[in-house]
Amino acid sequence: MHRRQHNRISKFVALAATAMIAVAMMAFGAPSASAVTHTVQVPVGQNLFTPQNLGTVTVGDTITWQNNDVHNVVSADIPAGATAFSSPFLSGPAATFSVTVTVPGNYRYLCTLHSTPAEANAATQSATQMVGQFTVVGAPAPTSTVVPTVTPTMPPMPSMPPTVAPTVAPPVAAATPRTVQIPAGQNLFTPQDLGTINVGDTITWKNNDVHNVVSANIPAGATAFQSPIMAGPAATFSVTVTSPGNYRYLCTLHSTPAEANAATQSTTQMVGQFTVVGTAIPPVAAGTSAAGTTPSGTSAAGTAATGSQVDSFPVGGVQAGGGSTAGFSPSWLMTLGGGLLMAAFMSALRSRRLARQESAR
Repeated sequence: MHRRQHNRISKFVALAATAMIAVAMMAFGAPSASAVTHTVQVPVGQNLFTPQNLGTVTVGDTITWQNNDVHNVVSADIPAGATAFSSPFLSGPAATFSVTVTVPGNYRYLCTLHSTPAEANAATQSATQMVGQFTVVGAPAPTSTVVPTVTPTMPPMPSMPPTVAPTVAPPVAAATPRTVQIPAGQNLFTPQDLGTINVGDTITWKNNDVHNVVSANIPAGATAFQSPIMAGPAATFSVTVTSPGNYRYLCTLHSTPAEANAATQSTTQMVGQFTVVGTAIPPVAAGTSAAGTTPSGTSAAGTAATGSQVDSFPVGGVQAGGGSTAGFSPSWLMTLGGGLLMAAFMSALRSRRLARQESAR
């Protein structure tokens, strides 16, 4: 009788293992074709992107700008559903900026230090302006892959050790929101000096004209921030500060970094500053955000931007998204497989023990 019970459990374990392998094959099917990385050079002293028109690329490809001077890369007109991208100021030949495209259509971009959005969006771009474009073809990349969950019916299993709950850190005190207004037609940040704020506070710039918000001198360990070019009263840009110190910033359309970093900022320049006090918030887990400042805003998924001077730089207040994200964790398979093997092992031991007891009788 015990042997028959053992055989039934063994058959069940084999069936569950087969189901687990089937799920793994569904989740990790044949790999898709490798994406291609395209390179745009930024030659020293020329104020040009080379090539200016990158031509046609495919959904999922990555475009990397290799800098050799002092410039930035900011999106102008892009397809509906795509996410705006914007690099920090890139300086020197080691600085690069990359964008992975996930929405088809024509993309225009520029260096805001040397050109304007109107020049980038012109029907025929001028060969003497620091503007560029590329066209993406292919179907939009899916946002997620849903994998069915196989839940086999199992016989009663031996009791397992209790699960130890992880220690949860106490909650941090609520942060205070801060607001800087950008009045229409004045080319000023109001107030220019936001004064002293606390680590963890969030600053929101409320736009009423055509401007951007770009960090200049910031404390060591903080992350640079930069918004896209904002237009209209509905556009906002927010930064949550996590490192103490003095922060300087500017609108690159109307001022320069030198004016922002001046010992005494001019009240006629579109520059601003604030000072953060308190203990720095430790960096969060990899893959979320770097210590210093966390830019945020609103936009649809379309491109995923990364830069060489900041960690996971989501410019323009847009957290880049797009691409496919598997909704399936390989660790689940390992946990299920371990449980099944443990059940089979314990069942075999129990069957052998009972068989010996019967023999002894």
